[in-house]
Amino acid sequence: MPSGSALLLKSFPEKINDEIVTWSELKAQKKLDSIQNTIINQEINWEEDTRSDEPTPLYVKPFIPLLFLLRPLLNYMSKHVETSFDFYADSKFTSCGACQSICLSEKIKLVGQTPVWSDEVKGYGCFACINYCPEQAIQIKSKWYLRSSTDKNGRYHHPKVTLKDIAIQKY
Repeated sequence: MPSGSALLLKSFPEKINDEIVTWSELKAQKKLDSIQNTIINQEINWEEDTRSDEPTPLYVKPFIPLLFLLRPLLNYMSKHVETSFDFYADSKFTSCGACQSICLSEKIKLVGQTPVWSDEVKGYGCFACINYCPEQAIQIKSKWYLRSSTDKNGRYHHPKVTLKDIAIQKY
């Protein structure tokens, strides 16, 4: 999510406008229509997932074989890093309950006026609690291997997706 990256977030909000959102939605819908047809027709689809419409930069191409070799290690590490975030609420926290209501994994509970992230529940790594907090009070603690900038950066979520749109998925 862009909320943790100073480089991404500094110029991100100026680049988002209705035209870009509409274009992105149309592109996603086209892809979803293709997936739906594949499922309905019970087809096997081996379409290559390029994850981008842009070609791979030339300076990256020599490293692609190395990335394929490192993929198992990177996948293993990402699973462990994803679940090891230490969330906390700073002094701006108002106990509005947005974090608890939006957490699809139900990892966050308000105990009194304080949010508690359960160690027994695995979070999804969606960062909705961070990006939908109206006071920008939810933060991630930095670790030696992961510098968090949530306390310095703004937040972003899709302008047409509300907290209620996400929270209703729990029921």
